[in-house]
Amino acid sequence: MRLIAAGLAECIAIGLAECGLRLLEIGFPQIYVTDQFCGSRLRAGSSGWWTSEGHGYVSINRFGLRGPETTIEKPDGVTRIAVLGDSFMEALQVDWEQSFCGQLESLLNLEHPDKQGGRVEVLNFGVSGYGTAQELLMLKHYVWQFSPDIVLLGFFPENDIRNNSRSLEQNDTKPYFELVDGGLTLDASFLTSVAYVTANSGYEQNKATIVNRSNLLQVLKEAKRIWSLRRSRSSSLSSDQDNPEARLASAVNSTRHCYAEPATQEEQLAWKVTERLLAEMHVEVTQHAAKLHVFTISTPLSGWPNDKTRAAVLKATGLSDSLYAERRLRASCKNAGISMIPLGEQMLKHARDADVYLHGFDNSGLGFGHWNAAGHKVAARI
Repeated sequence: MRLIAAGLAECIAIGLAECGLRLLEIGFPQIYVTDQFCGSRLRAGSSGWWTSEGHGYVSINRFGLRGPETTIEKPDGVTRIAVLGDSFMEALQVDWEQSFCGQLESLLNLEHPDKQGGRVEVLNFGVSGYGTAQELLMLKHYVWQFSPDIVLLGFFPENDIRNNSRSLEQNDTKPYFELVDGGLTLDASFLTSVAYVTANSGYEQNKATIVNRSNLLQVLKEAKRIWSLRRSRSSSLSSDQDNPEARLASAVNSTRHCYAEPATQEEQLAWKVTERLLAEMHVEVTQHAAKLHVFTISTPLSGWPNDKTRAAVLKATGLSDSLYAERRLRASCKNAGISMIPLGEQMLKHARDADVYLHGFDNSGLGFGHWNAAGHKVAARI
């Protein structure tokens, strides 16, 4: 009887914990799945609350896109915009309605309605961790079936350049392109890597399905991840956490290739591969009779509202320009005939004029990380 009573008490406690987490909207859903072309994609049909940074309800439609359900066939009178990008476009930190894609669609339909009754549909192909190589493969293998009229590519300088280099990225679960005789050659060796094969196993996929059904399991899995991460560090908390200027300088030092001329051959090659990938994407889009527009995503430094802090960080890191990558990308796109929107420069102006943080959240630090709702709104309006 005691064992039965103890078992019942344990079941009740687990049930109450599960209900409490759901009521409090706390969760960490497993929303990624392996992909034979891109390495990873969003898990079709998954959903849940994302609370590790910001607070957003995440719903992935049946095609593996973050956002509402749609159809492959484009309805009559609809102009479709396909948005490519990384975690900034994916935007797990906010609700769909607050995201760049959600707000862009709303603004175009509400503030600039088609006089002939047509409407705009924005499809979000953004996936966390993607670089230009994966975005090109996403375009080739998944985007065209939806017949978009316009392709928007969100480029995040702080890591998109690194993402395109195997030596800099050091991730064996994703594809890369190499420059061979001036052209791009696909390196798909990730398909046979131990990490990818393990992640692609039936055991891992079934485990993710089970975890997604329980907020309690999600919290336990996240707690294990954080504990492991802290154990791997020399101290559990960084001394920079309470010093925004030092924290910002530390982040800039780890991504110097987007704030100054590349200092190593690896960084120089990463830039060359990136620029070649953009040119290839332009050719791909043109061949499908669509229009490509590249826009830069502001970094925490280039979007910092306080001039004194930004100047102090630049001085401390020995840099002179928080928008180096944007200026270089603008020149590269101009040479390749690609339309480019310097979003970073315009968002910096807005942040300074309005004295508002466009990055960061209360639970992760204002000014750092991804766009908050205000950042997505400003970007969509521009």
